[in-house]
Amino acid sequence: QGDDKQYADLLNRVRIGEETKTDIETLKTRVFPKDDPRIPKEALYISGTNKEVNRMNALRLNKVNGEMETFIAKVYSETRGHFEPKLDNKGDIRGTTLSPKLYLKKGCRVMLTFNLDVCDGLTNGSQGKVIDFVRDKHREIKYVLVKFDEIESGKQRRKNFSYETTYPGLRATPIELKETNFSLSKKQTSASSTATATQFPIKLAYAATA
Repeated sequence: QGDDKQYADLLNRVRIGEETKTDIETLKTRVFPKDDPRIPKEALYISGTNKEVNRMNALRLNKVNGEMETFIAKVYSETRGHFEPKLDNKGDIRGTTLSPKLYLKKGCRVMLTFNLDVCDGLTNGSQGKVIDFVRDKHREIKYVLVKFDEIESGKQRRKNFSYETTYPGLRATPIELKETNFSLSKKQTSASSTATATQFPIKLAYAATA
């Protein structure tokens, strides 16, 4: 809500169930059809269900021109080898914030799902747009280049790379694969109860749950 005190106060009253008739009337003035031109095209769509969020993200991604890139997480444990993990109600690998399958295109909206570097502004929820994909000598994608909305996000990381020459003025911040350990059971007394998931720590950001 930023500096909008009226909105902040309204939200606080709604939060504890003490909204007024004036609050409700105020909210009604902000109800528009989905295709209303007053709604910014890049506005974040918020829903109360993960199913609707996933549907909207897929819908918006399909409207982006360009080739679809698919990233399948690698999940491994010493006892089971590579396996298909269980998912939580958001569709993420249970016990992590990583997606089992990630679909991206150049130009799509994304957000970080992990605190990569808090001091550098690369925190969970940081949003931006995919600029390009960097491939290694085997043609595998090594980095997803993201232009974050916040100018300072990734500023220090960008100094360690030379992408400013290739993408002048686009603040191309490289995001690499993230390896996360997670538990396979409630008991964590042995190595057999843990596994490792490797995936890019980002997800589509056209929609999110409230």
